Amino acid sequence: MYKELIKELETEYLEEVVRPSFPFIKHFERVSWSDDSVSAPKVSFRIPETFSDFEGSDYYYPNADKFIHYTSFRNTVNIINDGFFRMNSLQYLDDPQELLYAGNEILGTYEKDELKDLKDQIFCISFCDYSKNGDNFDSWRLYGDNGLGVGIVFHFSSPTKGWRSNYLSKIHYGKNNLINTTDEKYLKKFSLFRENHDKFIKKNKEKVNLLSNPFGRQGKIPEWIGVFLGFHKNGLYAIENEVRFLRFHESFDQHSFVLNNRNEKTYFDKLYIKTEANLKCIKEKTKDQIFKAKPNIWNSKWLEEATLNEPIAVIDKLIIGYRQEKDFEIIQESLSDGFNKKNKQKIDVELSPLARVFNPKQ
Repeated sequence: MYKELIKELETEYLEEVVRPSFPFIKHFERVSWSDDSVSAPKVSFRIPETFSDFEGSDYYYPNADKFIHYTSFRNTVNIINDGFFRMNSLQYLDDPQELLYAGNEILGTYEKDELKDLKDQIFCISFCDYSKNGDNFDSWRLYGDNGLGVGIVFHFSSPTKGWRSNYLSKIHYGKNNLINTTDEKYLKKFSLFRENHDKFIKKNKEKVNLLSNPFGRQGKIPEWIGVFLGFHKNGLYAIENEVRFLRFHESFDQHSFVLNNRNEKTYFDKLYIKTEANLKCIKEKTKDQIFKAKPNIWNSKWLEEATLNEPIAVIDKLIIGYRQEKDFEIIQESLSDGFNKKNKQKIDVELSPLARVFNPKQ
């Protein structure tokens, strides 16, 4: 009964609401709707899940080669032993401005719960582009335990074009720091989206109940807008030159959790790294799939095919902080030996070139 109406509204929402702000979105992944024969049908529209559909936009990282993630020694050991990088929800990152900066621009006088809904479903991990910048002094100071930690250099196991619900982009910062942190170009895009979204609801309120997602609340901003909001930060953080890997979920069913210092449950997702155990798990999960490459866990071509939709991180080397020159040899031996025993792989462990600046020869 409503099939033709839903198709018509799908075209209208795409052309009138989404594309004026995000012209690279040329179709919806799917349209969900239900009819209880009493009220107007409940409808939700979902953006494409395949990352290649974002190509050419401001939210697509074109040259995903090698990246560096700065962290402490303790976290490095945990990552090696656990077999994954932890991806935190935007709701629980250290920066209280996460999503709030861009969220204010698009949502205006937002409801607190509405913003929380967006943040709860976006999980991310941050790093820098190692191919372009090498290791960076400011990043060491901010995230690498002030030069005492580790820089984990890695690449992704599969090209970005096949990823689904996994996104990679540089962070877009506001133009100025203390005076005006608003980037006018993005402000207009987000404000226009909100304006057109509200107009669409008002115009069609007698025809449909527009939901934020298939299980969401009527009339709310769709949760998938958080994918874009998650790539914006206040200009105060521009020194970070951050690249962010982001994952969007509607459900917490598959997520792990820990208790924070207030004993509250906080969820996290996982970006798995290349380990023997993880490779065996991938092989088991994909045993019924047909690959061009031979299904061997140490075959990089097979791994690329097996992780086409959801990549894992392949660690290339570990860089020890520039303040660790005195103890570098023992650190190098310990990390190399530990990584090899745990993962049946050798790993290069190097001292940061910045050590030459901070520890000049007498």
